[in-house]
Amino acid sequence: YRGSTLNFCPVGRNANDEEREEFKQWDAKTGYREKLAKDLSESDLGNIFKFKLGGHTSIDVYPLGWDKSYAFRNFKDFEEIHFVGDRTTPMGNDYEGFITAGSNGYTTSGPSETIHLLSTLSQR
Repeated sequence: YRGSTLNFCPVGRNANDEEREEFKQWDAKTGYREKLAKDLSESDLGNIFKFKLGGHTSIDVYPLGWDKSYAFRNFKDFEEIHFVGDRTTPMGNDYEGFITAGSNGYTTSGPSETIHLLSTLSQR
């Protein structure tokens, strides 16, 4: 439980690095998490919650409207808002923030690319 989201990890929170890597590879081949998230979205629960892929091993669950675009409401007076995420495809947990940011939405592969992007943006 993360305060505003639940994070469901099919491989288990106590999985070691080797087990997580094995699950990650299996999931990439089978699409297990994406299918599970879609099935949950199409169930009655989909009328109340969003189900999105989070990280490499989990599914984020949160109330409708509480996605990552929610924070934009607090920045209405800013001329520019930038959003950076690694899961910016429609089933990814960064998607709504990414599309809300429009041309200021960026997809990165991880922390080092994010740092480089932010450095580049700050030099404008």
